[in-house]
Amino acid sequence: MCAKYAVAQDSYRSQVVEILNASTVVAAPEVGCTRLQNAEQIAGNIAVIKRGGGCLFAEKARNAQAAGAVAVIITDNQQIQPLIAMTGDFSAVSIPAMMVTQEHGEELRKNSGRACTIQIGMRSIV
Repeated sequence: MCAKYAVAQDSYRSQVVEILNASTVVAAPEVGCTRLQNAEQIAGNIAVIKRGGGCLFAEKARNAQAAGAVAVIITDNQQIQPLIAMTGDFSAVSIPAMMVTQEHGEELRKNSGRACTIQIGMRSIV
């Protein structure tokens, strides 16, 4: 396992437990508010997308899913604790979506492309 992080999950699931064997790949553009330009690298992997950019979390997740991601990790753009719940219409999102702190997001970006096993166990904070 690469690392363990506290996460805030999407607002559409009460509990998710999954094990993924994939690499994390930073999305292009990093804020993920439009179609991801690096879909070939994202496909089959976990998209890492920055918070911000003027769109909802659900839109970021839909863009990652459309690029073929098996999950999406949204990294906070501020040093705030605790993480906030991700909002938006996730009804068309079938992949796990979660958010980590800015600090953990920087680690994920630094280690982008590193293959690892990720166990996702989330509980809703909504």
